[in-house]
Amino acid sequence: METEMIIYVDVDEQGNVTYSQGGTNPKLEREYMYVFIRDQVTLDNIRKFKIVLNGFTPNLVLKDGEVLEEVINTPEPTE
Repeated sequence: METEMIIYVDVDEQGNVTYSQGGTNPKLEREYMYVFIRDQVTLDNIRKFKIVLNGFTPNLVLKDGEVLEEVINTPEPTE
């Protein structure tokens, strides 16, 4: 099972993500407009999404032409 990530976002007038913060237990630095619970891939690619309102419900929608990329965290080499 994938770890759930809490993702906080602010958007511009077109719904594009302008600021974001997220993680398994993020310590907020300020207030945000929206919050979502998604996976790590979504968090890593959050700028490729925009917010679309369906009535009063916000949805994260992948922007046209964008492709999700899985970010692999490679540990730093040790000596």
